[in-house]
Amino acid sequence: MVTYGKEETIFPNFSLPDLSGREVDISTYSGKRLIIFMWASW
Repeated sequence: MVTYGKEETIFPNFSLPDLSGREVDISTYSGKRLIIFMWASW
């Protein structure tokens, strides 16, 4: 669940590689605060 101000939203489950290449599943952090930085060079 993600909170935007006063709204709570269910966040889709996905996984991404960390800096050492291991897959990290977002559900691992369920119930915890999590900041995800996404970046792209276009």
